Amino acid sequence: YQVHPIDVPTWLFRPALDQTYDLGGGRYANADRELVLPDNGWTPFVPALTVVEAPGDHDTMVLEPNVRALATALREVLAGL
Repeated sequence: YQVHPIDVPTWLFRPALDQTYDLGGGRYANADRELVLPDNGWTPFVPALTVVEAPGDHDTMVLEPNVRALATALREVLAGL
């Protein structure tokens, strides 16, 4: 699949990043020594990106009780549209 840029308001809901290693210059790596990007690498494709951090991790952010905070953040975004 080829991702093509699109200039529309977009929200990325994700958990806090694992920033185990400070590489300097605002760059971080996780515990597996993989580079982590605040936007998960999406800004070149969706420049109007807003990142919203949700509690939990990749799996638990959609489970109780974390999903309540995620749902609240999603409602706020939708109310502003």
